[in-house]
Amino acid sequence: MSEISVRPLTPPDGPLYREIRLSALLDSPTAFASSHEEEAPRPPEHFAERLAGKDQSRVWGAFLGQELVGMAGLHSQPRPKLKHKAFVWGVFVRPEARGLGCGRVLFEELIRYARSLERLRHLHLGVAVGNAPATRLYESLGFRTYGVEPVALVVDGVDFDEALMVLDLRS
Repeated sequence: MSEISVRPLTPPDGPLYREIRLSALLDSPTAFASSHEEEAPRPPEHFAERLAGKDQSRVWGAFLGQELVGMAGLHSQPRPKLKHKAFVWGVFVRPEARGLGCGRVLFEELIRYARSLERLRHLHLGVAVGNAPATRLYESLGFRTYGVEPVALVVDGVDFDEALMVLDLRS
């Protein structure tokens, strides 16, 4: 089996990112505020622009060989009163790559980068209540739950709560 590698995605990775993003929206609709129906019609340029980092965001990709099998985004806050925290978004690992450590390697790189930004103190994320594998991974990396947002998403008429988690980057 190939070794897992992680790197930031850049605009030339737009087609790969578009494909995994659309797959993620179909596979795990309760993990994303966006939907496949919203994003599928968007032009390829939209996905490349998202990788340009112009909005204080960065997206990492996890690769097995040449195949993009996972992704995670980080959005930092540029406003002075909020610049001490960043939000993790768009986390997904393809079903066939789950259990291989892709999510852990992806998050370790994302956390390493966040710690390199001296202004950041906290990483925040939300995870669907009941998503035990993701919650276990986040907890093993030091995230702790600080609240639950009731009815964070409504997917096909079903309400989903979201656990709100934080990682103190200074510890």
